Amino acid sequence: MKFVFYQSREDTGLVGEARIKDIKLIDDPMKVFEMYGGRVFLTKEELREYVKSQERWGRKKERKKKKWLVIELEDIRKYDKPMKPKRFVSVCG
Repeated sequence: MKFVFYQSREDTGLVGEARIKDIKLIDDPMKVFEMYGGRVFLTKEELREYVKSQERWGRKKERKKKKWLVIELEDIRKYDKPMKPKRFVSVCG
């Protein structure tokens, strides 16, 4: 399955692609570092700050904790220049 990167500022368009190797749902976001080590695009501190910021939006009050989505990519490729989609694509795909 293909994953595309869309740039919504400056010169908008598709700016790269990758192949989805695996998708996981995990309970503890910090476990992602045990699973993937240094291949995570956030640092541990950035992830801690993000989790802490969720408390402002009421996430801590939820009775049932939501799972965290992890998408593992491979064959990542950046395009030389942004490509305009041939048709409108919604944010959700």
